Parts: sequence; C-alpha cells; structure tokens
Amino acid sequence: MVEVLLGKREVTSFAEEGTYGSFTNPTVIIKNARVEPQSSEDWQEILQAGSGVIYPTAQVGNKIRAFRLTYNPQDWRMLSFILGGSSLTDANPIYTHSYTGYDTDPVSFSLQRDIYASTHSVRKWDGCKVNTATLSWNIAGGGMTGRFVELALDCVAQDVSIATSASGSPSAASTDLFEAKHVQLTLNTSAVNELLSGTVVWENKLHDSMYADYASSGEISEPEPTVRRVSGTFLVHAQDNTFLDFQYNRVVVPGTNTLEFKRGTNDYLKLTFTNLRLTVPDTTTLDGPNIVDISWTADYAAAEVKDAISSYPDET
Repeated sequence: MVEVLLGKREVTSFAEEGTYGSFTNPTVIIKNARVEPQSSEDWQEILQAGSGVIYPTAQVGNKIRAFRLTYNPQDWRMLSFILGGSSLTDANPIYTHSYTGYDTDPVSFSLQRDIYASTHSVRKWDGCKVNTATLSWNIAGGGMTGRFVELALDCVAQDVSIATSASGSPSAASTDLFEAKHVQLTLNTSAVNELLSGTVVWENKLHDSMYADYASSGEISEPEPTVRRVSGTFLVHAQDNTFLDFQYNRVVVPGTNTLEFKRGTNDYLKLTFTNLRLTVPDTTTLDGPNIVDISWTADYAAAEVKDAISSYPDET
C-alpha cells in the first residue's frame, strides 16, 4: 500500500529567534494549524537565448519565501510577533502581558511543520515575520474549525529547508481553545449582546527588504513595519439607531470601546480601541432580523493579556 501524507498527522510548532534568520528549535505546538506555502524561485525569463529559436529560457532568481499560517489559539503568545514585545506584570501564578508600544518592531520566529509518516516530512522556516494578521470568530461556526476563534498570519520568511527529522521537543498548552462564545464587545461603554461574528486585522506593511547584495544569496534582509494599521468588522443584529448615529454624526465612538476574548477573570485578551470609527450599512433583511455588517478602523488597539504563562516572546 502506498503511504500518503495526512494533514491530521502534522505537528506545527514555533519559537522566538534570538538572531534573525537563525533557525531556533521550536518549543510551542499550535493546534488545528494549516500552513499554506507561497514560495517561488523567482525564475527570470531570458527571451533572446542566443540560439536562434523563439522559445525563451530562464535562470533562477531571488528566494521568495512566504506562507499563511492559520490556527486556533489557546493563548496569545503570537501577538508578540504581530505587535512587538510586551511588558510583564508578575503576580505569580497570574501574569499580565501588556502591548502598548506604537512603534515596536516585532521579533522574528522559526516555524516547523512536521508531517508524521514512516519517514517524517519536515519543513523548517527561519526569519519569519508577520505582515498581516487576522483574528476572527463566528458564533454560527462553519469551515474546518467550527466555532473556535481563528488567527491567520500572512508571513514572509528568509528561507525554508526540507528535512526528514524534526528539531526540538515542542509541547502544546493544556488549556482549552478560545471559542466565539468567549467574545465580548463593548461600544460606548455598553455591552453589545447581539454580536454574531467579526474580525480584527493588523497590518504591518513590511518593506520587502530585497537588496542588490551579493552576500545575501538572493534572500531578504530583516523586514520592518512601515505603517501599522488596525481595522476589522462586527456583524450584529440591529436593535436601534445607535451604530448608525455614530456614522452619520461623523464622530468617533465615545466612551469605552473594547473587545475581549475571555475564558475567565484571569484568562483573557482585551483590546482597547483609540478613536474607533464605524461605517454602518443599513440593510434590509426580509427573512430574519436586520443584520448590520459594521466596518471599523481605529488609530490603535492596546492589547492586554492575562494568563498563567510566565513569559511571552521578547518580553520585558
């Protein structure tokens, strides 16, 4: 019988890198992970090949190493690779990780995808940095991971290697995965209890860091964020004109505006928005409650995490 590779048997893990582009043995396993490589060898076409024929040829170009990583979070350590390092408040056994720096350059990480088989099939990415991150949830479920909260990271990497044995001894957290039922939205200091689904999108807009540099061997240098934007959506059942008033009065939403992913008093991610702005389509629904698909932007979203993990990547 021919053995085929099964996604269910993959173990995906990561670790913070001490030096950019230096593969570090992974320490943390993430669950329901799907890796979508987007790599190429950037073949450069030679139209006039000097052979008198009309067929072009090509020679290998730069290393384009990118991937999308999607998984269901059990904790929020990956935020350090999106927003930069956090500051720690130690109240053992509970720890608070605060992300408040506007201009922080996130550290890089290594990613390992170990596909179990008679002979393991392993991919090892180094120099991974997050360009765009999308956090999403849907109380109705759907897709491959149902009602779990999902985090999708669009990343660039310096290089990837293929191997038949994995590195390190990573382990998975023992906590539950976050679910849509753990989400709480607060707008203008009032809880929004009719929330159905939504997204938070962070964009780092990394510069491509590809230079004419012989020593680079066609690899990128470490990319850095150029503009960090935060935006997203909230899908809610409309009850009154509250959301619409914020748009047509042409004001930012007043009061306290937060989004929490909360499993308990000391187990949560809380985003606090600065200058939250809403765009509110006022659409008619004939076969049920009117649904408002709010698009939003904010100047900033400060992130606070409280959990039992004593150290996050690049934390001070």
